[in-house]
Amino acid sequence: MSRPLLQLDGVNTYYGDSHILHDVSLAVAAGQVLTILGRNGAGKTTALKSIIGVVKPRSGSVSFGGKEMTSLSPYRIARAGIGYVPETRGIFPSGSTPCSRASPSVVPAAAPTSRVASSKCSRWRARF
Repeated sequence: MSRPLLQLDGVNTYYGDSHILHDVSLAVAAGQVLTILGRNGAGKTTALKSIIGVVKPRSGSVSFGGKEMTSLSPYRIARAGIGYVPETRGIFPSGSTPCSRASPSVVPAAAPTSRVASSKCSRWRARF
């Protein structure tokens, strides 16, 4: 395998005194797909949160494109090109589907399909 695009090396992440990730190591090359499977509470989400900087590992390292990411804040990690889209519903709880599609932060080229939707979406987007 060529140099990994994303690499975790010996990552240990805790919530308080609870040791959730134990020496997790993985490498993902550009164009490769990795699936993390496990039962509830196995640490799948914690691994993702450790990668994006929401939960900082106590030890180990996370690198992306050869650059160390472990000490960076989440917004800097996002600017480097790592994103996270949770499966939860309600990301835009007060907006309709046309509003979500019309939101510039979601899909820049999309537009509402009617004037009524356009008016509602304009008011909804103004809050952000």
